[in-house]
Amino acid sequence: MQADLAIYERVKELYRQIKTKNRAVHCAALNAGVDVGGEFTKIPLAKEIDMINLNVVSAVPLAKRLTQGMKENSHGRLLSSPHPSRE
Repeated sequence: MQADLAIYERVKELYRQIKTKNRAVHCAALNAGVDVGGEFTKIPLAKEIDMINLNVVSAVPLAKRLTQGMKENSHGRLLSSPHPSRE
């Protein structure tokens, strides 16, 4: 399954889709992330907020939900591999 993690509503929808399959998640790869390069005082705040939303606000809740299910099943692996890239 894939989803645009930059949009938190899509994260929630992805998790709903996972739950409707009624199957245990044994492994997951969260492969999302961006980096905003440049001088801190010159980077537009909106770009930094977008970065935080993708790298943290979306990824952490999804990882939390997935790993809780893995713990309940006493098995699971989560690979979190954000690939930041300079713009």
